[in-house]
Amino acid sequence: MSSSDTEGVEKSGTHRRRGATLEQALLDAVWEELKEVGYYNLTFDSVAARAGTSKAVLYRRWANRLELTQAAMRAHRPLISGKTPDTGSLRGDVIALLEGMMMGMNDLQPDIVWGVIMDAINDDARRAYIRETLMNDSQRAFLQRRIHEINVAAMTAVLKQAEARGEVTVNAVPLRVMTLPFDLARYELLLTGRPLTHEAIIEMVDEVFLPLIMRSKPQ
Repeated sequence: MSSSDTEGVEKSGTHRRRGATLEQALLDAVWEELKEVGYYNLTFDSVAARAGTSKAVLYRRWANRLELTQAAMRAHRPLISGKTPDTGSLRGDVIALLEGMMMGMNDLQPDIVWGVIMDAINDDARRAYIRETLMNDSQRAFLQRRIHEINVAAMTAVLKQAEARGEVTVNAVPLRVMTLPFDLARYELLLTGRPLTHEAIIEMVDEVFLPLIMRSKPQ
């Protein structure tokens, strides 16, 4: 077995961990460390020690603390579950979607939210990637395929349900309007480091999102 192969296989007691089992064990260790020491005290050394492995195994998968934390959050607190809410109205569906997203963040320490946001903003490689992509692709394609891919998919599913009920015409909804609830939620997180409250979600949907959507309502 080559050295690269052995880095993907680790011992845990009398059992050898590999593949998905090993990766889940690593992400579990990251999550436990985050809850215990917070984002800014998270280190590859501490995660490796908790997981009973080496830093090399971690670095083969994730380049830095931001990537490590994002992977653990996706595994343990996915912000969008993939299940489309169906409350019987567009208003109810969007509220349910946002509240489900916020519930995934309610038990996160504020420093984790702030840390992920600030490291993402300050990541030079990410900024360079965004600039290059913006120069090469149209803004709409970039938003759909890169930054807002999950958000667009979730909102498209919700809007298609609303279209079937005669509430809206999906193709008439501008992309910026479609993703507005998620954009506003991220802005709130950036300002406060805390998830949106139920009251804030209701206000956002009723006072901002739905009035814009009404322009796309079939006559």
